Amino acid sequence: MVIGLAALCLGSAARYLGRLAITLGDERAAAEHFEHALQANARLEAPLWLAHTQLDYGLALGRGARGRRMIEEAGEVAGRLGLTALARRAELVKTR
Repeated sequence: MVIGLAALCLGSAARYLGRLAITLGDERAAAEHFEHALQANARLEAPLWLAHTQLDYGLALGRGARGRRMIEEAGEVAGRLGLTALARRAELVKTR
């Protein structure tokens, strides 16, 4: 998603669709959207949005190994990029 004349990129719109699908209780659609967002944000070379997607998807996946791994990776990327709020959120999710 791009705002203005390419003034601001918010990563793949599929992330937002995944969040919406989770809110509506459609886990299958959410997984498809999040998978697409992971790939798109990686292609965009947008680590900020990739980390946000990993955290959202990890939360959607729950306590399974893949969900925990995504949350961990999101926290690591956030730490490297100095994204303290995102890193703190990932840490809070891991400890609950």
